[in-house]
This record gives sequence, structure tokens and C-alpha cells, in this order.
Amino acid sequence: MTALDFDGVTMTYGRGANAYTALRNLSLSVRPGEYLCLMGSSGSGKTTVLNLAAGLCQPTSGRVHLLGHDLTGLRDRALVRLRRKLVGFVFQTLNLVPTMTIWQNVELPLVVNHETLSRRTQRVRQLLELAGLQDRAEAYPDALSNGQRQQIAVLRAVAHQPAIVLMDEPTSSLDSARASILLDLITELNRSEGVTIILTTHDALVAERAGGMLHLRDGTLLDGACGVPTK
Repeated sequence: MTALDFDGVTMTYGRGANAYTALRNLSLSVRPGEYLCLMGSSGSGKTTVLNLAAGLCQPTSGRVHLLGHDLTGLRDRALVRLRRKLVGFVFQTLNLVPTMTIWQNVELPLVVNHETLSRRTQRVRQLLELAGLQDRAEAYPDALSNGQRQQIAVLRAVAHQPAIVLMDEPTSSLDSARASILLDLITELNRSEGVTIILTTHDALVAERAGGMLHLRDGTLLDGACGVPTK
């Protein structure tokens, strides 16, 4: 079973003269445990791929399968259940809860999934120690550096041990040193937990850290992309 399949996916926003096609007949497959980078300039369709993979929107045509589940046409409630169990997401805006401590932010997906207190405590401690942020557990997001907030967003995304984690340009606001620290964390999580990771970027140096790369331009997958078999 593949982690993610796009089969002839087209995504068009709007209608008539205002219609904009973000993806054009896109087909790709991502293997379980793969660390894949989607590379392309702004407007190339990278974020649309992530949103479709998470079931946050539905394709205009084609089908999307996540770990064997056909997301196409599923009702909102079913999509929410799948996302809650199978997907972690790191948004460009991070979406950390400012009134929650760092510990509580990382713990949130475990609470939503009704994990026991002992399990939540063990998992959050493990992740904060992995990132070297255990001493900031009681701090609030505003008290952290931008790089640390990015790390917390990644830890929160993997806390409930999802099958796949989707990251929308997580290094875009970081300098090269802080980006390297974040990428080290992402690489270690992929290695140690076997989680499938799809990360978007327009930075070739970031793409080089991934195990595979696909290049999108104007909603189309360019020939010669490596790391993922296309149909």
C-alpha cells in the first residue's frame, strides 16, 4: 500500500473567466516512510497538493488516496476522523495556540485523540527532549524564537504518531542556521519514527536534504523529477 496516491488530479478554483487551475492532471505516488520535497515557485501548486492530501479540499477531477482511503467525495465528518488519526500538518502560519504552553501545544493532538494522561506525558516529554526544548515546556509561544516555534509546530504535528506529515514551507521564515536545525529535527523524525513526510519549498538547499524531490511548475509535474514514481 502506498502512503499517498494522486491519480489524474486537476484542481480548478472559481468559474468562468475567473477560473484558475492550480493542478493539471497530476499523478504521483508516495511510499510509506518516504521523505519527499515538493519544490516550485509561488503559485506552482505545492500548497494545493498538501491541502488535497489532507482532505482539506476536493479535486475538480481525479482521485486522491491516503493509505488506501479514497478521500474523493468523503463527507466532512469522515475526513475529520481520518485527519485526526492519520495526518499531521505544519501550516505556514504555524497556528500554535498562544494561550497554551509549549507542553500543551505539543500535547493537543493527543488530547483530541483521547490518549491517556500517562501516554500524553511520556510522548510530549520524549519529543521535547528530542528537540532539546524540555526546559521551555512551560513557556508560551510568544516567548520562543521563530526557529523554536517552528520546531514546536513540527513536534505537535507528529505527536499523535500520524502516518503522514505535511509541511508547508516550514523553513521560509528562517535563516540558514535555524533552517538547518529544523531540517535536522525533521530528518531525525523521519528516520526514527518512520513517518512519511511531504515538505514544500522553493529553496534548492532545503530540497537537497530530502530523500526525494518533485518539481512543480504551473500545476504540472516536470519530467525528470526524482524519488517518487509517477504514473
